[in-house]
Amino acid sequence: MAESQLETYEMELVPCTLCGGESFTDCITGAKDLYNHLNGEFNVMRCDNCDFVLTNPRPTRETIGYFYPDSTGYYQPETITPKTTMKERILQSLLANRHGYQLPRLPKIVDALVGWYWHTKIRLNHFPDFWRPEARLMDIGCAWGRYLKIMQGYGWDVHGLEFNQQAVDYARNELGLTNVRQGMLEDHAYDDGFFDVVHMSMVLEHLHEPQDALAKIARMIKPDGQVILSVPNFASYEREKFDRYWYALHVPVHLNHFTPVTLRQALDDVGLRATRIIHHKTDRDIINSARNAGNERLASILKCSPVRNILLRAFVSMLARRGRSGRMTVYACKK
Repeated sequence: MAESQLETYEMELVPCTLCGGESFTDCITGAKDLYNHLNGEFNVMRCDNCDFVLTNPRPTRETIGYFYPDSTGYYQPETITPKTTMKERILQSLLANRHGYQLPRLPKIVDALVGWYWHTKIRLNHFPDFWRPEARLMDIGCAWGRYLKIMQGYGWDVHGLEFNQQAVDYARNELGLTNVRQGMLEDHAYDDGFFDVVHMSMVLEHLHEPQDALAKIARMIKPDGQVILSVPNFASYEREKFDRYWYALHVPVHLNHFTPVTLRQALDDVGLRATRIIHHKTDRDIINSARNAGNERLASILKCSPVRNILLRAFVSMLARRGRSGRMTVYACKK
């Protein structure tokens, strides 16, 4: 990717980034940038050979920075407030009892009573399944460092990569995350087996060469290491319902559009195995999709507390159970 604040961009037509195929069927045409509201219309195509979906044509690597202005939402820092609530104490106890973290423990009866609910919540918050002394965690696309700062507080030796210099400066200077580097994964060399965990949250879909990135990640983690990554789910109900207005479509910066099937295939091709896929219960994406489609009345109804807290969240929970919600997190290991 290029630096942000470019004045224009160029497009390129590419073969399938999963299998190399060159025959495509249109999925979505004429989609617009509904996140930063920059100019252009973009097409999303499905590979006729492997069913992988990609934005094609796409902005070139050298000019895609046009669509990443410093004002982009995920570069804006938030206050990280230390939590001392009972929920935090339960979380710490479960991490200690189930995953070996060196944290305070509550009586085991607490784990027995609430562990079934909190175990999934732990994974949705991207906690690794294990902890060990001096374990290294890499966050690729770490933005301003929120996840890294939290994981540092749980005992991890944290490292990060982020291409936006403003976000890097904040992570290093304000949060004290001295191991955050500016650039993309291909810009930096790491020894094989250097990291215990590599994390990417809503990043893989942004990359021009996702398979090259996954292959490098597979080399970077230890033999018993773990990969945690999240991506939008192109096979979701939200995408089918809202089409070009789907909030998580996010063209043109989302270059790759994964389904559970193609995500597993992408991991398998580089020697990684998906051990579980967790489908998120994110209700705000449906509300934002309705707003993108210009249906403010529907968005307002869905945002109303009784509707959102009872009906919408129950509906999204049902979608998640069926693997049809709009976002997913995968935990993977080496085969």
